[in-house]
Amino acid sequence: MSCLPLLYLNQLSQTPGEMSPIFLPRDNKYDWMLAKMWVRSSDFLVHQLVTHLLKTHLLSEVFEMAMYRQLSAVHPVYKLLMPHVRFTIAINAKAREKLISKDGIFSQVSSINGAGMGKLIQNAMKTLTYESLCFPEDIKARGMEDVPKYYYRDDGKMVWKAIHW
Repeated sequence: MSCLPLLYLNQLSQTPGEMSPIFLPRDNKYDWMLAKMWVRSSDFLVHQLVTHLLKTHLLSEVFEMAMYRQLSAVHPVYKLLMPHVRFTIAINAKAREKLISKDGIFSQVSSINGAGMGKLIQNAMKTLTYESLCFPEDIKARGMEDVPKYYYRDDGKMVWKAIHW
């Protein structure tokens, strides 16, 4: 069931039961519309705060800090990393100030507050491993290896193979 697209079913809680119904397209059109909106909003939050902020910005900030502290500017690894992490700390500082702060834009326009953002990121950190950052292992762990027409997986495999050629 977890592989079916949003078009077919929506469950608004991870705990099945009477208080967590599964919504289907054949349900009342407004119930179905609200269920889709709820799931898409949650998906947006996870993408922005976990996939984008944590796994891209915050993770690369760690490498940028380590690079500045441990490598001289003439070190070959420094030269290789610099184009990939340049300005990450500055961008993240602005994001902390303007986007994800207590009164930031994200708190104002989304359905989550600062405490909720922190909780979501903390929960994501519990499952953040080296393997989870490796594309093939991530696809396998999520059970998405054999889902038909899963273009993210198909395109990602091509990129992964090109990098590891």
